[in-house]
Amino acid sequence: MALTNDKIEAIRERADIVQIIGAYISLKKQGQRFVGLCPFHQEKTPSFSVSQDKGLFYCFGCHAGGDVFAFIMKREGLDFFTAARKLGSQVGIELEPESEAKTKARKIEESLVQANIYALAFFQHKLWEANGEQARKYLLDRGMVQLLMREWRLGFGGDSRDFFNYMDSKQVPRKLLNKTGLLSEDEQRLLFEGRVVFPVYDTLGRLCGFGGRRIVENNSPKYLNTKESPVFIKRRLLFGWDHAENIIRQKSRVVVVEGYMDVIASHAAGITHTVAALGTAFTQDHARQCARLAKEAILLFDGDAPGRAASFKAAEQLLRAKLVTKIAVLPVGLDPDTYWRKNGADALAQLVEQAESVIEYFMNISFSEAQTIEAKANAAREVWPLILSLGQGLERDLYTSRLSEKMGMPVQQLTRHMQKLTISQRFSQPRTLEETKRNQNQQKTSEKPSAQVAPTASIDNRELAILRELALYPELRPKLGTLIEYAQESITRRILEELATTDDDLTTICMRHSNGDKRLLRLGRVRPAIRSNEMANEMANEMANEMANEMAERAARTFDDVLRRMKARHVDAALQDVLRELSEVEARGEDPSEIIRRQKDLSRRKKALLRDRNQR
Repeated sequence: MALTNDKIEAIRERADIVQIIGAYISLKKQGQRFVGLCPFHQEKTPSFSVSQDKGLFYCFGCHAGGDVFAFIMKREGLDFFTAARKLGSQVGIELEPESEAKTKARKIEESLVQANIYALAFFQHKLWEANGEQARKYLLDRGMVQLLMREWRLGFGGDSRDFFNYMDSKQVPRKLLNKTGLLSEDEQRLLFEGRVVFPVYDTLGRLCGFGGRRIVENNSPKYLNTKESPVFIKRRLLFGWDHAENIIRQKSRVVVVEGYMDVIASHAAGITHTVAALGTAFTQDHARQCARLAKEAILLFDGDAPGRAASFKAAEQLLRAKLVTKIAVLPVGLDPDTYWRKNGADALAQLVEQAESVIEYFMNISFSEAQTIEAKANAAREVWPLILSLGQGLERDLYTSRLSEKMGMPVQQLTRHMQKLTISQRFSQPRTLEETKRNQNQQKTSEKPSAQVAPTASIDNRELAILRELALYPELRPKLGTLIEYAQESITRRILEELATTDDDLTTICMRHSNGDKRLLRLGRVRPAIRSNEMANEMANEMANEMANEMAERAARTFDDVLRRMKARHVDAALQDVLRELSEVEARGEDPSEIIRRQKDLSRRKKALLRDRNQR
């Protein structure tokens, strides 16, 4: 749902920051401020300060600060748009009407979620019927008592005919049912027929889909998931998030395991901040979701070779997301589920508490039997991607130094030999169609394998200038999520997203995405017009500061101007797409009336933006 700057400001003005934050923590008035224990780090003496007049909060302990949007984003782990919707509903402000396309997409998502709710009711009913006895026995044999089955809303797929009849009774159209991803390829059979079923929820608490585990040995896959749909996108979903979210937030720690049963077993053992990817690789989206609430991640994967390989890949993503990442080492042949049933809850909990640095672990594993020069070289190549995942900083330098000691060579020499093993070469996947094409073109034009390097950062000069303007005003960071949908370049969208949703400094973010582009590296060195500690000093002294007010107005004007310019570029790009589509439709002799209507609508929007700019 698109947001206008006027709506954002209206929400900010109407939202009483003391009342909003007071719903999460206890605040006491102290002079002109309200103080309390910081919800973002552990403390015994209140260092968390809220200024009702200025609409700002600041913690003198962990330095978290910002406006009401920033608080909700950080406290709830939400993106800017979701936080704005949440606040808007609380203060009674309706957001900008959706476009026709977005309304249609939202209604489709809502209908898919409702269909999933009906499906879950069917699955749960079938588990406790007489025909579900085999499924219940399987779960009981895996240590799942009835309380756990009900708590986790487990189900049984039953028979396809019963499923279709049930969904017909709920008046779920077959066309909609086909879109849910619950059916086989020929759409004649329930995908989870005869399987134990696990419901999967997203960060908004919506029932997005299911996972299914076979209970008899046959040639079918052991696990199946709902097929990709508008609401079921595996790379963004973590099983157990709905149960673990609050505990992850409280502990600032997340435990990552591999499977559905491992998650439930961990929770049963008291490790209630545990989640898992859905039978797929742990992605950067997963890592960012965890990083919104946690500072530390512990990997608890199977102790065999595939489990270690999966741990390594997940560690890369978590380290890139700036999480302190550790690994709890399970005995070979055991997963968290079997370890819990064999050794008990206390033993599993102790194993997690004894987790060690994931880089230390893999460095020791790689060099444990490396006696020859060739073996040491291979060991260094294996562990180097994890060190690179740390990004620039002291920790990376220290691990590089440790690796150089194991290799018996100077740091500079080691770095020179390792520089070809960039993360983007070995593990990163292109995020957009444009990046995919760019990678393919580079590979075609490279004459030698050694010439194939990571794609350089691609950012339009105009968007680079926009980022440079925004960099002058750190206080704008919580609002930058508004700009993401209008950015033309994927790298701009990623930088804006990280500025809006993380606490990383601009230099770190730019270095992470520069790939050697000196323009972005220079951007990271832009000095703010007002440094962040000035907000802290202002709140501490409770003094009006004319310079701060003037700069705040300048920041607001800059944001408004940037938003208008980005919207205009966004409309221009959409117009070009529509004109190309119109040309193709006319060439085929088809009815162009719908496309012409869209063209006129875009033209009106462009004129309105130009008129607004001229008036200002």
